[in-house]
Amino acid sequence: MLKRVLFTLSFLLLAPSVYAQQPGYFVAPDCGLVTPAANATACLQTATANGRTAGKLYIWSGATWLDAARVQLDPLDRPDQPGDLRRSKMKGRV
Repeated sequence: MLKRVLFTLSFLLLAPSVYAQQPGYFVAPDCGLVTPAANATACLQTATANGRTAGKLYIWSGATWLDAARVQLDPLDRPDQPGDLRRSKMKGRV
């Protein structure tokens, strides 16, 4: 009986961490099974499901999974940093 109570308590303590947002790169049969963090989670779908195709990489936008091949990334889209070419006095001298 004590083992069952300890098991139940340990399960309840560990269960919330499973549902926490997970930034990073994942490989899953269905990316919908991953609890993503906005703009910080990529998932390789291994089976066709829920409108997503197997073998494609998807990025979580915060609202939906986007096909990574169709996402246009701006390499200079980052917080202002010293030497940022968009605001640098040396603009055009790359």
